Amino acid sequence: MQRTAASPRRFSGFLAALQATLLISSGAAAPPLQPTQLTDAVPPMAMPEVARSARALATAAYLSEDERKDLRVRHGIWEPSDLDTPGRRARAAAICGRFHDAVFDDASVPAEDRAEGLLGRGDAQAALNALGAATSLRAARQRAQALWDLGRLDDARESLQQTRQTLIDRPLDNAGEIAEAVRAMVILSRLSGDDAAEPGRRSADFKMLMSVLARAREELDRLEPLVYLAEAELLQEKENYSEASDALQQAMELNPRLATGWALLGRLSADSWDFDRALAIAARLDELTRWDGEGEAETHERSVFGAEIASRTYLRMGDPDAAEAALSRALTAAPASRVLLALLPAAAAANFSEDLLADRLAKFDALAPASPDALFEVGSVLSDLRQYADAEKYLSLARERAPKWAAVLCELGLLQVQAGRDEEARRTLEQAAALDPFNTRVANSLTLVTEIATYDRVTSDHFEIRYKPGIDKVLAAEMLPVMEENFARVTGHGPGGIDFVPEGRTVIELYPDHHWFSVRITGMRRVHTIAAATGPVIAMERPMTGPGHSLGPYDWPRVLRHEYTHTVTLARTKNRLPHWFTEASAVYLEDAPRDEGRCTLLTRALETGGLLDFSQINTAFVRPRTPSERGLAYAQGHWMYEYIVTRFGPRAPLNLMDRYARGEREAEAFEAEFSLTRSQFFEQFKLWAREECRKWGTLPPEGVPTVLELLAAARKDAGVPEDSAQFSEPTPELVDEWLQEYPDHPDFVRLAVGFELAERQGEADESMIPMLEKLAKVRPVDHMPHKQLARLYLASTTPEKAIEHLEFLDQREQYLTTYAVELARRYAAAKDFAKAFEKAQRASRIAPFDPSIRELAATVAIQAKDFGAARRHIEALIAIEPDRSVHRKRLEALEKLAQ
Repeated sequence: MQRTAASPRRFSGFLAALQATLLISSGAAAPPLQPTQLTDAVPPMAMPEVARSARALATAAYLSEDERKDLRVRHGIWEPSDLDTPGRRARAAAICGRFHDAVFDDASVPAEDRAEGLLGRGDAQAALNALGAATSLRAARQRAQALWDLGRLDDARESLQQTRQTLIDRPLDNAGEIAEAVRAMVILSRLSGDDAAEPGRRSADFKMLMSVLARAREELDRLEPLVYLAEAELLQEKENYSEASDALQQAMELNPRLATGWALLGRLSADSWDFDRALAIAARLDELTRWDGEGEAETHERSVFGAEIASRTYLRMGDPDAAEAALSRALTAAPASRVLLALLPAAAAANFSEDLLADRLAKFDALAPASPDALFEVGSVLSDLRQYADAEKYLSLARERAPKWAAVLCELGLLQVQAGRDEEARRTLEQAAALDPFNTRVANSLTLVTEIATYDRVTSDHFEIRYKPGIDKVLAAEMLPVMEENFARVTGHGPGGIDFVPEGRTVIELYPDHHWFSVRITGMRRVHTIAAATGPVIAMERPMTGPGHSLGPYDWPRVLRHEYTHTVTLARTKNRLPHWFTEASAVYLEDAPRDEGRCTLLTRALETGGLLDFSQINTAFVRPRTPSERGLAYAQGHWMYEYIVTRFGPRAPLNLMDRYARGEREAEAFEAEFSLTRSQFFEQFKLWAREECRKWGTLPPEGVPTVLELLAAARKDAGVPEDSAQFSEPTPELVDEWLQEYPDHPDFVRLAVGFELAERQGEADESMIPMLEKLAKVRPVDHMPHKQLARLYLASTTPEKAIEHLEFLDQREQYLTTYAVELARRYAAAKDFAKAFEKAQRASRIAPFDPSIRELAATVAIQAKDFGAARRHIEALIAIEPDRSVHRKRLEALEKLAQ
């Protein structure tokens, strides 16, 4: 169902950070992002005080020229003339991620500056050799990173023990060294240690690191960018993205060329599905490495950081081919880059290329035999793609190599939560929490599985319902027979059926309020609000009005049929189908007519060129650019699915699913199945869509003028200017004139009805019935004539005539019980108790905790002599209103009546 985004990781301060860095980047700094690179321009803001202080210090007259040059390099505001020594050039090149610079091959460059560039290239052994016996804390961090990159994790851990002891034993008086020590401790936090002391030590270490950073910032040097960068890296390791972004903003205010900060910002953007911004950051990272007039024509390779962010973003977008291309361009200049080489097998995994994946993992292992990096990247990407079994395989292998790296356990635990394996998830997440007690995602997910363990369960052949003990038992008991009906419809081979039965029972978790539902979906990407499916698990919020509930009552049988369709299509395709396609099939199987709002939305998008192409529609579900774009993605996906069924037959979508299951990409599958490229399909779809709009009455018949065209003709005939107020809007007289020539024009008929209603303060009278019936005929998706006609007939001596209009409205209603309740009363008045109970039952499903509707359902059930159904509704009343003794008396009376 249409939902609002909640799954992507959230963070604050990004816009301000981006704007601040762009504003500080003036003069000789790297060029600012162009409008085509950074969408949704950020409002201007003043340069932060701390940045002004840094600039002032870098130009202070009391400093020597060399000191001023060093400060300009530190703060990323150097001029080319400042880079007059190999050391300064190396520091500047490392700051902006220019790792291909030949300066790092110069043995005269200070060891730590040279090692930074060599590490960025991926030359870990050369970095170790360059460091030699260097003893600074920066060297300790670099040495540990080099050992990690070589797969020598035990050596990395041993090398960092002294760094940790240094932080404990003596206060440091250099903010930069403190920052480097903290960055080194982030690496140490991923490595094994003393099991018995681990949980307490890790908690103490985190508090100590935050404390020393605060001292560095507040007492030693508030202008040191690395202090804020170290804090951001530490907080990101804890998955505290909001506070990490705040620290990152401060770091980048102090050094707008800080590529490490830009890269971290890019990772956060990609993780939060802000793809436009992530790709803009990737482009910015590439720009930062171009010096001395270099441009795109001279430098075709991507920077290491730019390629990393671009590839992560493309993998999130489901475009592994683009990720491959980005990686390839950067590997030309940095063929040993560990971060890029770790992402290469992840791209192969996303393309379901098993042989290529195995080959790339083997090559990575040859460089770093015990490194968990590539395995972790592969497992994370496969988990994101809901390839749970394979993802668990690679994450488990990564865990074997780095058993104390909390991020691996966190990803593994979240995978197990999404797969419905709660007990395994709880054990895994408890281990992760012991390793990282401050990790926010771990804490939230552990809270969830602990809560679910207290839930009761009811089962049927194909479903297990989990619910919080108490009032939710009422709904849980009613869900099973409805879900078995949904099972027959969705898995069957009838029109639109998926013709596939997934293994095992599907778990449905019924949450008592929006808070718990939100906790459930926090770790789930690609999902949104009142219900969500991860494959074997469907989560839903209780349909109820009141505090703590986001939406109130809703048509949960329809919602769960939608979500269960995801379960079945994901199973049939091995979780390999495009996002828009799984949503389209789910909307199709809701078996409900398209409402007026969606028809209008689709028509407007078609007429204005606003339909989403294949490069846009998947992202629109999770990162819409406008308030209406997510709704458009659902509606348009359904429309395209309907077109496929109409043109290519009911088996065509299933054939596509089977191609996706075999690992074919969407473009390849479309060409093989339809003999059309996606662009050709899209153009032909739009031709069909226009005809559908004419059937709906949202577009006039072909060759018939529109309102705007006739107004323009009226201005021309009257000889008035185009911008004249005369004939700028239709009048009743003009509409009457137009109707003489075009009596069935849907827009003209609707305008005529609108003018008549305006004269009657919005309420039609009996004289308007013919006009309203005509509007319902020429514009068959319009709700308004049916609402007016239902009201008129209900107030007349022939209320039974309202039924067809109430049915029209009820079929399109998902949240209100109004129409179903009135239909139950109308059918009961006509002594059609079977239909009356059907409508009362529908109302009770939309609002299962509304006692007035339960009373109506029980009454109609008794009239229909369905005493079992009447008992169920009265028992529900007892649970909903336990203090009202009248319900128990009704149950006693029913028992006597049923004897």
